[in-house]
Amino acid sequence: MSTAPSNAGRSTLEFELLCLVARPRCDFDRATAMLRSDLNWSLLLSLAGSHSVRPQLAHTLGKLDWQRVPSEARLYLLDFLRSHKARSLFLASELIKVTEQLSQRAIRFATFKGPSLAVGLYGDLSLRECNDIDIIVDEQQVPEAEAVLASLGYKPAHGSAKFRATFLAYQRQFMLVREDPMLAIDLHWDFTATHVPFPIDPSEIWRNLEEVEIGGRAVPTLGRNDLALFLAGHGTKEGWRCLGWVCDFAMLIERCPDLDWDQLLDRARQRGCGRSLLLGCQLAAELLGVRVKGDLLEFAENISESRLTAEAILRRLGKEAPTPSSERFLGDLELCETRAQKGRVMARTLMTRTVGDYTSMPLPRSLWPIYHVTRPFRLIGKALTSLARLSPSHRSKRLLERNG
Repeated sequence: MSTAPSNAGRSTLEFELLCLVARPRCDFDRATAMLRSDLNWSLLLSLAGSHSVRPQLAHTLGKLDWQRVPSEARLYLLDFLRSHKARSLFLASELIKVTEQLSQRAIRFATFKGPSLAVGLYGDLSLRECNDIDIIVDEQQVPEAEAVLASLGYKPAHGSAKFRATFLAYQRQFMLVREDPMLAIDLHWDFTATHVPFPIDPSEIWRNLEEVEIGGRAVPTLGRNDLALFLAGHGTKEGWRCLGWVCDFAMLIERCPDLDWDQLLDRARQRGCGRSLLLGCQLAAELLGVRVKGDLLEFAENISESRLTAEAILRRLGKEAPTPSSERFLGDLELCETRAQKGRVMARTLMTRTVGDYTSMPLPRSLWPIYHVTRPFRLIGKALTSLARLSPSHRSKRLLERNG
């Protein structure tokens, strides 16, 4: 694969421009040349929002004095920037409050994604889109952390502790929400579901924590090595369907040139997830022109499965908007590298009750065991629906709907 983001047979002109402006080091000359092209601005703005790169697009166009940008597009992006900056400051202030309260209660925690990632990688709260706050704590301290968040007005999004234990415990996280103003906090005690492999175990992060300064307050976050494994695992788990996640990984490569990628690959392989790291490096190089030091990319190219997976992701990214999480079926299989892993994930998935089972057929608590029987039939229906969404006619219809 080449390191140039453009490939006429694989991606739209609008997506190629997004790749240019989203690079850690924007290619302003090429971006200027592309602005002279016949761009579909409605599609460009839609893709920028879907891929969470509106801050980078607005920043680059502003640096270029908004040349050749239609007035409607300029007004849209300037309005977005105003609301985005306000939201980012609000998220940061809430994270500071949570940090203070958890620290006072001696609860060991780390924040990741959200404001800490914006500051740690991009150096600016406003240069990364985020909507909520993610925090990880020791599993034994989850009840204490929930009590702290409750004192700040956050309540579980999904009912009682019994409900969460039955339908959500497998995720090893749950959401707490607060209204007026609305904000969600995802409280984790692991990075993925019980039956899914991941490049890093939560027990590994505590001795390597680093701090970022937000509003004059030191906030604990993942160390750079652990962050590299997390970003690779998260992107792969989600099918790398959002350019913003590739941007995060590329920015980490750019900001931390001294990372030992061979050692990181060994760690990921020990967890059965080596391919996730290779995919992150391949996509960062192909889409954003950012290459890791050493022979990791050449090594990835020589592994046919890794190369084919990367090429499939690139084709999908360049031609259509990201598929919403709710429409993805068995996305966790993206992290599995062996048939044995996939078999275990499939078996656990068939037997694990979820909120979706309850939502599709609400039953009283006494009948909840029935979901073990009904779940396989529901999953078969969901799989058939997902296959229908993969049809060319459905993809064309969805693109038309997105672009008016």
